[in-house]
Amino acid sequence: LVCKDQDLPDGGTKLIAHNQGSVCVRRFQGKVYAHADICAHGRGQLSHGDIEDVGICQGGKAGKDGTIRGGKCVKCPRHQAKFGGGLYFNLEDGASYVKNLTPHYTEEYQVDVYETKVENGSVYVNARPVRGSKVSRVSRLTKASLAARALLPCLC
Repeated sequence: LVCKDQDLPDGGTKLIAHNQGSVCVRRFQGKVYAHADICAHGRGQLSHGDIEDVGICQGGKAGKDGTIRGGKCVKCPRHQAKFGGGLYFNLEDGASYVKNLTPHYTEEYQVDVYETKVENGSVYVNARPVRGSKVSRVSRLTKASLAARALLPCLC
């Protein structure tokens, strides 16, 4: 249990303890997301970053159609200018994106993301990352398997 559903309003953020560092839990446009709190490139604290839909980007993971769409991302507050307008991490899979290519963006970065669920008025986060810096596929968890796994304690 991270918190009660009513305690995480749209645009709200909670930090929870994890054995590999803090996990940021946030609600954006009605959906709950959870990701590592530290930027994969440096030490920026992503819980202090803004969330936006970055749309088409010049650097990052290309989709099946060849376009690079960042989607809903958190912007690293430490890397606001270094990466041609900022370094962004997708809330769904943790992949990095930049709006404009710069000499600094020489590799793609990725932060861990965690499966979330809202049930019976409470917000839960799975203790194991769904996708991380070296993992190449996303495993989809069923409601039953999510309930069976360990959940993270709250720092609320």
